[in-house]
Amino acid sequence: MNSATEGSFLARKPGLGMFGLGAAAGLAAGLILGLVIHSNRTPPSGASPSASALPEFPLASGAHWTYQGKRRYQQGQQVKEMPLTVEVKVLEAVKGDNGVVLCEMEGCWDDAITDLALPSRYGLLLASGKLFRINAQDLPAAKQALTGEGAIPAEVFDRAELLMEFPLRAGQRFGPPEQLCRSDGLYCWNVSPAPQAGQGAFALSLRTLPDEQTLVFRPGIGVLSWQYRHHGTLDEASLELVEDRKDK
Repeated sequence: MNSATEGSFLARKPGLGMFGLGAAAGLAAGLILGLVIHSNRTPPSGASPSASALPEFPLASGAHWTYQGKRRYQQGQQVKEMPLTVEVKVLEAVKGDNGVVLCEMEGCWDDAITDLALPSRYGLLLASGKLFRINAQDLPAAKQALTGEGAIPAEVFDRAELLMEFPLRAGQRFGPPEQLCRSDGLYCWNVSPAPQAGQGAFALSLRTLPDEQTLVFRPGIGVLSWQYRHHGTLDEASLELVEDRKDK
C-alpha cells in the first residue's frame, strides 16, 4: 500500500512528530519540564504505577480504547477502501511525586494511515497540564529521570510534540511558538466546542498545507473520534470509539 502521507506531518521519520517541524518548541518545553523534574527528584519508591493525574484523560495502566472506521486511498488508477481497527493501550503509567505522569503506549490513531506491521510504540508525558508525545527510544531515559535518577535529557524534548493543553477551552490554540502568530491558523492545534459529542467535548483540529486531522475529545473518556484528510492524492481515514476500558 502506498501512503499519500509521505512528507506530511504524520509521516513517520526520525526526529519528526505529527507537526513535521523543527525541534525548537519541543526543546523549549523540555527546558521547562526538565527543571520541574530535576528540582523535584524522588527516590525510586516515589514513582509508582498510577492513574493519571489528569481526570480529563484517564491515562492509567491498563486503559484501553478500541476504534473502528475505514480508510479510502488512491493506488494507481484505483480507489481502494479498507476497514480499520485501531487499539490504543496504556501499557504502563508511572507517576512521580512531582505530579509528572509518564505512560508507555501501544497503538495510535495515525496508525490508520501508515503501513506499520505492528502498532506504534511511544510515550505520553503529562506535566503541568501539558500532554507531550515522545519517541519510543526516549522512554527509558524519561522513566529513569522520573524515578529520581537524573533529569530528562534535553534531546528527548527536541523530539517531543505537544498534543494537548488542559483544560481545553473554545478558541484555544497551541503548538510550536513560531506558528502561533500565523493568521491562517495552520500548523497548530485549534480548539472548538463539539456539543454533539456530549457535555464538555471539544474538537481539536490541526491543518497544514498537505493535510489535516481532527480529533474529538471528551473529558473523562479521551478521544472519541479521529479524522484525517490529505489535500492532494486521495487518502482519508476516520475512526470512531467503540469500546473503552479503564483497567487490564
